Amino acid sequence: MPKRSRTTIYNSFTFVLTLANYVLGHHLSEGWVIRAEGAGRRSFDIPITTIGASKLGPDHQGEIGAAAAIAGISGGVDILSTIPINVGGKIFSLNLDTGSSDMWIASDICHENACANSNVARYSKSQSSLTTDLYIDMKYGDSHSGTYASGTIGFDMVALHDGLNLARQPLGLIDDTTNLLVQYNASGIIGLGFPAGSDIQETMELNKQSGMINDTGGFILSTPSNGPFVPRLAMHGLLQEPMFAISLDRDTTQIGGHGTLSLGKIPDGVDDGSLTWIPVRLYSAEDGGMPPPSFAPNQLYPFRWEIELDGVFLDGERLSDSAILPRGVKQRKASALIDTGNSLLRGPEDVVAEILHKVSPTHSHDGSSTPVPCNVPRTLAFEIGGKMFPVDPHDFVSQHDLTDANNCHLDNIVPADTPSHGSLFQWNLGTPFFRSNYVVFHYGNLTHPSVDPPRIGFKSKVPTNAGEILINAVEEAKRRSHLDGTVSQDSCGREHSLTKSLYRCLA
Repeated sequence: MPKRSRTTIYNSFTFVLTLANYVLGHHLSEGWVIRAEGAGRRSFDIPITTIGASKLGPDHQGEIGAAAAIAGISGGVDILSTIPINVGGKIFSLNLDTGSSDMWIASDICHENACANSNVARYSKSQSSLTTDLYIDMKYGDSHSGTYASGTIGFDMVALHDGLNLARQPLGLIDDTTNLLVQYNASGIIGLGFPAGSDIQETMELNKQSGMINDTGGFILSTPSNGPFVPRLAMHGLLQEPMFAISLDRDTTQIGGHGTLSLGKIPDGVDDGSLTWIPVRLYSAEDGGMPPPSFAPNQLYPFRWEIELDGVFLDGERLSDSAILPRGVKQRKASALIDTGNSLLRGPEDVVAEILHKVSPTHSHDGSSTPVPCNVPRTLAFEIGGKMFPVDPHDFVSQHDLTDANNCHLDNIVPADTPSHGSLFQWNLGTPFFRSNYVVFHYGNLTHPSVDPPRIGFKSKVPTNAGEILINAVEEAKRRSHLDGTVSQDSCGREHSLTKSLYRCLA
């Protein structure tokens, strides 16, 4: 989920910093301790577990089992993509979020709001932990779905893989949050974004510089000690390449579904030459980004995993560009945030309305979900770098009533906020997009982006006959349930209602 735009406090460059003191690989203080068996550049895979969460809220969690067992059109569930992380000697499931930068965990004193009645694993002080009284209040989402997580900054040993432990990792120890993920077995978030988007790193630098960041050089070069977890790994030379990749498998609508987080490498079986690489948008200070440091006055820095779009298409027809003007910034080419923390597709209000009307002429503007026939595949595609990247038709709709194989709902695409200062993107591409594509995120050079620019690589996983597969799956569901929606077994021997088990057997 994207961090909500905030007013950064960088101003008036008063310190003169020399490049000699602040190059990548400068002397590390004793506090910047790396403990790694056979330390060196490494790459590895970490399994992703997906968690279903009812779109209707936690009171409907009992319905998730039936809905999430459908390995095709989703049963109206949001998806959290979690990995196990060892923090202070205890394992936590944290949600992967490319739309934010910070790591946080619900603490043992979090009992209000979303933490109320939550049985999620909580963080408590360990032998390796260090606490502070530095307060943080992190905002997530947008005006339609905003949440917060507040608490204090702490430090602890974090282990992401056997033998690789990063000491004194800054993290948020949360004592209050409205983020419902803590009610679905996720203890918090691991943000995979850039240092410029880190509230924790900014708060620590503000404390160091007595409330005002006079030169962003100190902020940028504090990343090896105070930055987000994966950028720290990259800056310490512990990754084969400063990159990670996310692949969600086709059956991730199920509880216990899976995927893969590849750190330091491209996913196995994917060739670099098969990826379409797109530069990440760089933010100027005028646009809400980080001003350049005195040691690199001509640099622009990335703020989010955001890329430009060439166009958006529905069933092969190009949709109109949004006519909604941005707030407080100049109009830019349309762009998209590539965001694992978002379970939906979000876009400009006028373009989303056009999509809903084209797909369902009876669409109501009262906020209710749009009914559509399940057996009519629709393809929403994004043109990126001159190539089309479609969303699989199975991920375009949801099945609310598991006894009804005829009527589905178009609720996986919703309006996004208008672009504004610090948030220039029109589109936010979440879980449905990740199910359909391999996505590789390359940080580039974190101190001098012009030397090695950040970029994202894409490769479609959608079969050319995805529409036909959907139609066959719907007809199979109708036939095996004798048109009355009763649960039966598909040709793979799995129970289903409206199912894409056939998809998995044939694909």
